[in-house]
Amino acid sequence: RISAILKRMLSLSRPVTVEYKWTDINALIGNTLSLVKFDKRMKMIKIENIANSDLPMVWLNPQLFEQVLLNVFINALDAVNARESEAENILKITRELLDGMIEIRISDTGIGMSPEVCKRAFESFFTTKEIGKGTGLGLYISYNLVAEIDGTIKMVSELGVGTTVIIRIPIRPKKDLAGGDMDE
Repeated sequence: RISAILKRMLSLSRPVTVEYKWTDINALIGNTLSLVKFDKRMKMIKIENIANSDLPMVWLNPQLFEQVLLNVFINALDAVNARESEAENILKITRELLDGMIEIRISDTGIGMSPEVCKRAFESFFTTKEIGKGTGLGLYISYNLVAEIDGTIKMVSELGVGTTVIIRIPIRPKKDLAGGDMDE
């Protein structure tokens, strides 16, 4: 019931003029990284943002997809900063075109997760953060926003090694999404 209520709240909280348009995924990732680069948690992290100039434009709402990326980046920053190690901290972002889908991989060298925690990561209100540090809604919302454009999001993680979030999105979703001109 709570999940259904949250889905309704999420749909109501979106702006009325949801603008879907052809978007350069490389530029969108770069812009989203620029939002977190001044975060104090970024000081000790090396970013490897590996652009792919061969990618086609993607039909999506850039603001909503930026929220997905932001949620994943912030979780990665928290995971890296929770690790007590002298090893280099890295946040690596790659993307490629595979089977008509753009696959974005966001890998961190953070604390990682057990298989049990990894399985629950996309549940609403599930968090491993201490009280007051997270709501447990970031990845849940991200999962729903990616599913809305016929994409998938999953995680691969190993305790003490790090986590990779794999987001796969179609160039153009099957369903007709609001805004813009699909024939651009």
